[in-house]
Amino acid sequence: MSVRPPSFMLVYDGELSLDDKFSPTYIGGKCRPLQVPFNSTLKQLKERVLRALKYDPSKFLAAIVARFPVGKEFMASKVEDDDACEFALSLAATELLILYVEVEEIRTECNFDEDNSTQIHDSVVVEHADELRDTTDRSIPVRNANLGYASRKYIVNYIICHKLCNRFLKLRECQCRSIHETYGINLSCPSTQSQHSPIFGLNDIRLSTPTIDDEGYETMSSGSSDDVEEDVDELVNDENVNINGVKDNINEFIREYCVRTDNTEEQMTVNNEYAEFPKSTRQWNAEVPSESRSIHSLTNDEYVIPNELVEHMCFRRKSELKFAIQGWSIINNVQFVVVASNRQKFTIECIQHDNLTAKCHWRLHASLSKRLGGVWKIATIKGQHTCTNPILQAGHRQCNSQFISFFIIPTIRKQMDIKPREIIGRVEAKFNIKVSYMKAWDSRRKAIKSVFGSWEESYRSLNLFMEAIVAAMPGTVYKIQSSSTQRFQRLFWAFGPSINGWKYCRPVLSLDGTFLLGKYRGTLLIAVGLDANNGLFPLAFGIVESECNESWIWFLRMLHELVPSISSRSDLCIISDRHAGLVRGCREIFPSAAHHHCLRHLRENFKKAVRQMGISDVEFVCQKMYTAGNTDDPDLFNQMMVDIIKIKPEIHQWLVERDLSKWTLIFDGGFRYGVMTTNASEAFNGILKRARGLPVQALITAIYYNIVRMFIRRLEMIIAEEHQSNNFFSARVQVKIRKLESDARRIPEPTRVNLHEFQVFDMSSRSYRVDITPGSNSLCSCGRTIIYHMPCAHVISCTAAVRLSHLEYVSEFYTLNNFKMTYADEFHTIPDKQFWPIHDPVVGLYPLTPPNFRRRSGRPKSTRYRNTMDERRHESSRVCSHCHMTGHNKTTCPARRRNH
Repeated sequence: MSVRPPSFMLVYDGELSLDDKFSPTYIGGKCRPLQVPFNSTLKQLKERVLRALKYDPSKFLAAIVARFPVGKEFMASKVEDDDACEFALSLAATELLILYVEVEEIRTECNFDEDNSTQIHDSVVVEHADELRDTTDRSIPVRNANLGYASRKYIVNYIICHKLCNRFLKLRECQCRSIHETYGINLSCPSTQSQHSPIFGLNDIRLSTPTIDDEGYETMSSGSSDDVEEDVDELVNDENVNINGVKDNINEFIREYCVRTDNTEEQMTVNNEYAEFPKSTRQWNAEVPSESRSIHSLTNDEYVIPNELVEHMCFRRKSELKFAIQGWSIINNVQFVVVASNRQKFTIECIQHDNLTAKCHWRLHASLSKRLGGVWKIATIKGQHTCTNPILQAGHRQCNSQFISFFIIPTIRKQMDIKPREIIGRVEAKFNIKVSYMKAWDSRRKAIKSVFGSWEESYRSLNLFMEAIVAAMPGTVYKIQSSSTQRFQRLFWAFGPSINGWKYCRPVLSLDGTFLLGKYRGTLLIAVGLDANNGLFPLAFGIVESECNESWIWFLRMLHELVPSISSRSDLCIISDRHAGLVRGCREIFPSAAHHHCLRHLRENFKKAVRQMGISDVEFVCQKMYTAGNTDDPDLFNQMMVDIIKIKPEIHQWLVERDLSKWTLIFDGGFRYGVMTTNASEAFNGILKRARGLPVQALITAIYYNIVRMFIRRLEMIIAEEHQSNNFFSARVQVKIRKLESDARRIPEPTRVNLHEFQVFDMSSRSYRVDITPGSNSLCSCGRTIIYHMPCAHVISCTAAVRLSHLEYVSEFYTLNNFKMTYADEFHTIPDKQFWPIHDPVVGLYPLTPPNFRRRSGRPKSTRYRNTMDERRHESSRVCSHCHMTGHNKTTCPARRRNH
């Protein structure tokens, strides 16, 4: 009886993955039998394998991994020497042995880096986004890129470079160094690799999958034919975890996410001009800067749909299988119905299968393959589609909100505030199908839930998330108020770098609130300061049930208790609207602080009062009131108030009863530092407009990203200012000082009364008294030195007369050093969820339940109820020749009629 030669089954053109027990899983590819002589060496075996696969051994290399039986299981090992080859031949002589073969073309040193760069960039897309998610690890096999399947991007750069390093053992160490310089990947020299190490590292394909339990959030009909919730949550963590499970560079993600806020960030400055806030949704959308790429262009963020569905095609999960089939059906304009679907199988057939006149026999069956390690494999595809229609249908059965949510998940990771109309554009560019706005909105909601988790889970682990932030950024404070049943009620937090930086800002706080979108109602409260360059400086935040008296008082109490630097400043000024809770809270909690009112909000209250008094030209009167409050000229203030008295004395009395020191600039006493409105905080709310629809942890993360981006940009600005000579103050203050110096040159020479006192006459022959006592603040009877905390033109003319520097009278809060110290502290990366603490009742970390204020069903409003601030101002090019005001002519001038 003759002994048969060693027999092998060659498996190639696929992807091999190993678990922690070296058990192999091979996905995709082809197979071919092969017999070799008994006395074959490793070199001869590789040459025989290459010839069997139609490759030239002089131009290609083969890497062989054998599957050896160990008891009732199998283990994989590389065949790298003659001893391993002899052992494989002995086993193959008694039973059929499987060899996993990978073939690579032999590259020369001159083109090695260039070819590998092309190969990696053509087959790999790595996401650089950080999300809030669960991190239950499991081994996931990596699929073949040659199959054209959607998820080629799951292969990370490290795996490919690691495989290349094992295959080309004879290449020099400088080549690996070149890969490190090109891709930023640390590779050890191939010569140092163990001869018995597997091709794939055990941690090369460790990805994570969230486990989220949510009751669902249905608020809008998506118009889908099959709108059942699917488990797409498992896709959350497949694309943004590196080899060691550590998050990618956060600065890169911040730049990607916050690049759309560059223009709006420049508007986050002090502005006393009247602005109509809040704006409508259409106005907000029109002012949001568009992305650098068109929404109609395809990007690397999108999944790739397979060109063809073939038998034995494998997928890691059932959801990926369904996505591939749905995408293929949409592109080919065919539809199907589900015949059977459970945890073990998935069977579909053409929608025209039961059509008696034009029956289509296409049928597909896929099942869960335990033999391949729990992957889903297309078992059979019977028949061909005979119902293909060249004209795409708008209401395609498979283009439902669930499929679209799967399709936009990579985009949601980078662009959290994507709009439904952008989703419509992306779907239309990819599939030539225009979906409805409701379906796009619903798909965005499902994708947000998949990426950022459910609202319930976000509240449940909120205290753990905040503890992780405190551990990462020392100085950060937070307070969660919950009920006796551990139900969330309120949250207050302030980042450590913001608390330390506010010490170098002016003692002015602007308080404002904006409502939240999403599944649960709520209001985001914000306290912002002003840096040396008149820029907005976010200090503290709060999430409460609404803008009620109790919530504002609680927020102010948290500011007083958790941020001691606020209560310790005796000259603190708080600017806000005249909300009853703010008035009472400032009076009780900050009794020594000056609580002044936002002039813009007061103008709207004044507008309502004027209307109730029956005055016809409301805008004319409101404009005079706003001018009186915003001017630093006493004569202009008196003129405006006299005009208001002439219109109706009751209106003047209404203004006087509101305490002139709380809303006028000339009676302010220098507490405001020239800030009259809360427009800057409204601009910050506008940046967070669409992030307000995210779960609470994602909202905090979005705020964190925007603040970090603001710190980075302003630090770059400070570095640029330091390189310029003679810059002792911030850029905007320098411009203002130069203007004052220019005005001082036009003032006649001052008259010296005594050693420190002067009399100054301006161009209008008005006299001013100036005191420039050294070691103290300069004083001028015009009042501008007290209002703005910097010398006026009259003081500058006096200091120039006695050869003194007027810069010593500028407040230290305007200096470049204070500007630099404001942003000196550094933010740090928010830890991944695997590094968070766990719930422990001993230390007071209880799982929280969502708040009671859940949003009602229906599409949520994105703007509040309209009031007088939302009314469009009457713009007119007519200018009255009598009073020089806009909106009327000389014939209809109210002032002229009163004079007559």
